[in-house]
Amino acid sequence: MQIGKFAALCGTKISVLRHYDREGLLVPEYIDKFTGYRYYSAEQKDVFMRITLYLTNFVSSK
Repeated sequence: MQIGKFAALCGTKISVLRHYDREGLLVPEYIDKFTGYRYYSAEQKDVFMRITLYLTNFVSSK
């Protein structure tokens, strides 16, 4: 699914997913080589939720 639909599924912003991609935390399942569009699978929602849980509970916000 496209990044906007995946962001809505996860309850987050597209910019957060782009940031996670840049940092190597959550890489899209597929990136179209012509358009650069990012595509995610529904199964990646679990990974997103684990990242969010970790960042919320274990990383300082300093």
